Amino acid sequence: MSTPEAFQMTWRYDSWIYYYDLNKLTVLDYFKHSPFYDATCNNEVVLQQGGSTERIYEMEGLYYEPDLKTSSQDPTYFMIRKLHRERRPGGGGRGGAGRFRDRLLALYYVLGQGPGRGTVFALPDLHSVLRYNLSTSLHYANSAFQVLRERVKYNRGKHYTWDHSDRPENKNQELVQAASSSSSSTKQAQQQQQQQQQQNQQADSDTKHPMSTETETVTATETTTVKTATENNNQINDSGNNDDTNNEKKKKKDKKKLLDPNVAKLVNEVLAVTLYDSEDLERLRKQREQGIGGLGPGAM
Repeated sequence: MSTPEAFQMTWRYDSWIYYYDLNKLTVLDYFKHSPFYDATCNNEVVLQQGGSTERIYEMEGLYYEPDLKTSSQDPTYFMIRKLHRERRPGGGGRGGAGRFRDRLLALYYVLGQGPGRGTVFALPDLHSVLRYNLSTSLHYANSAFQVLRERVKYNRGKHYTWDHSDRPENKNQELVQAASSSSSSTKQAQQQQQQQQQQNQQADSDTKHPMSTETETVTATETTTVKTATENNNQINDSGNNDDTNNEKKKKKDKKKLLDPNVAKLVNEVLAVTLYDSEDLERLRKQREQGIGGLGPGAM
């Protein structure tokens, strides 16, 4: 009888398939390399003694044989039977006929064609299949009854009620709420981390350059002072220029008040007629150029 673990195991020998041909006559030699093969079987005993394979049917114990009938009908796979040969009670007939009977222990399939050529599978027997399916069904039935038992709530006023808190839609809402809360907390943590980094950077800059702030303050103060002094000087210069301009205007007005143009012209004409001395004329000309006209004391 095969074990449940053997049903889930497969085997394949790529090197053997590459060098040798896999057919119904060589499949048993190929199967001998697999972990499904029992090296204590009668096949190995007869092989070591150098006898014919027909001696296997005259011996008691475990042995393997290929099913040639199945291979002839469908060459896409080969079947190997694991048998146990035992003696019948009573000894049987003459010549050994009917002395032994075979009991099937397991069946193995070997793929003969396709990409999985040479892969060996263990075929489960009926007892193993039923046991495996029944155990699986009982497991899920017990799980279902356990879930139902947890959801049933008893109340004296309402008697038995069902607890639907584990429904998928409720779980989805809880997941959405948890995701939103986690995202908001993550954003807050990131903002706090950024603020902390900015504060650390500011503290590091103040620690590394303590004189930079003072220098900037002094420079700004000096600049303000220079600007103020410049503005004051400009105001003083502007006021001085305005005073000079006003003084010149006053002088011109005073000159105009001292001498009337018509009177000065008349006096000069009279002096030009009455005085013929060259020195007097020269002195008169200089006075006229100086803007005094002919009203000086030497003109009289």
